[in-house]
Amino acid sequence: MYRAADDDGVSYGQIDRAVRTIDDLDGPAKTRAERLVRETDGDGLRLVDEMDGGVLDTMLRLEVSNADAIRAQLARLAAADSDLFDVARSEQFARDADRLAGSGVRGFDDGPGSLIDEIPTYRDAGNLRGAQYELRVAVASGDVEDLQLVARVVTDNDGNRITDIDVERPGRIIEAKNTIRVRQANDKLDSFDQAHRAGEIDLDGKTVQFTKTHRLTQQQQSEIRQTARAIEQNPDNGVNSITVEFEELPPVEG
Repeated sequence: MYRAADDDGVSYGQIDRAVRTIDDLDGPAKTRAERLVRETDGDGLRLVDEMDGGVLDTMLRLEVSNADAIRAQLARLAAADSDLFDVARSEQFARDADRLAGSGVRGFDDGPGSLIDEIPTYRDAGNLRGAQYELRVAVASGDVEDLQLVARVVTDNDGNRITDIDVERPGRIIEAKNTIRVRQANDKLDSFDQAHRAGEIDLDGKTVQFTKTHRLTQQQQSEIRQTARAIEQNPDNGVNSITVEFEELPPVEG
C-alpha cells in the first residue's frame, strides 16, 4: 500500500488518512478497498481519502458486474483529469449505480454492450463523464424502463458501428447531453428513425426530450423540430407523430 508514497500527487497525510479509513472498514468492503489500492496505488488512495465516508461504503459494497474494474476506473480517471471527472462525480455515480443495481433495467448491467460492461474500456475521463451524466438523468427522471443502446447508422474510421446510451421511459426517450448543437440533435433524431425502422425502438407517438439544452435559441429549437416533422412526413418509416421537448434537468443529489 505504501508504494503510493512514490506518487508525487499523494501526500503522506492522504496516505495516513486513507489507511486509517480502510482499517476502520470490515468484511467485503475492506477487502475491496485494499484491492483497489493495490491495483491503482496513489489513485485509489486519493479516492478513499477524498470520498465521503457514506458514499465510499456504497461504492465498495456496489454489487454489479465488473465492480472491481469500475472502482479502479473511477479512481484512475478522476486522478487523470479531475476537471472532467472529479471525486464528486465519482460519488454521484456510486449513488446512482447503487440505485439501479439488481433492478433489471435494460442496458445497465445485462451483459456485453451495457453501461456497466463498457465503463472499464473507457480511455479518458470525458467518456466516463458522459456515462455518469446519462445515468444521473435516468435516475433523476424516475420510472426508467431502459438504458437502451440505440445503434446509430454511422461508422467510425475503422468501420465499427457507433452506439450511444439513451434513456427510454414510458412514452418518452431522453437524450442526455451536457450541451447539444443543432446538428447533434438532428443526427440523433435520424438515428432514432433508423433504429425504429430496424425494430430496435418504437419511435411512433414518443416524446424525444433533449436535456441540458439551455444554449439552444428558439430558432435552433425550431430547426430541430423541423427534422422531426420530416420524419413524420416520410411515408416509408411508419412514424406518425413525434414530440420534441427541450429541458434542463438539474442533478438530484443524494
